[in-house]
Amino acid sequence: IFAYNQDGVVLLNPAFPENEGTNALTGNTARGVINPQAYSKEFFETVKTKGEGWVGYMYTRPGTTAPTMKWSFVKGVLIDGKMGLVGAGGLGLALHRQMAAYNYGGIATVIAVILALIIFGEVFSAWARKRVI
Repeated sequence: IFAYNQDGVVLLNPAFPENEGTNALTGNTARGVINPQAYSKEFFETVKTKGEGWVGYMYTRPGTTAPTMKWSFVKGVLIDGKMGLVGAGGLGLALHRQMAAYNYGGIATVIAVILALIIFGEVFSAWARKRVI
């Protein structure tokens, strides 16, 4: 999950909170200059032209050296009356590939797996709360 204001300043990034307050469009993040400007610009272009959509880009995951393909879904939002964006990446690639291929069985499988993970998380969370309380 991430959120940028209209100037490209990172407002929210729980995975990398050290990047909050830095400018993703210039590439000057707390993790160094990692060339985020290419995909950050595409995030804003998608929001400006479509309002929302999937963006595919090369991304070097933490702990790795080779960039890999990543997909994020971005949506334009008003932040203090000005255009910004929110987005999230991760499981979207599997779902996007199935949707692009019109593979309805694959789409249903991905959604079922997501729902199963959510249900498992909720059941485990309830069990853990009972054990702690």
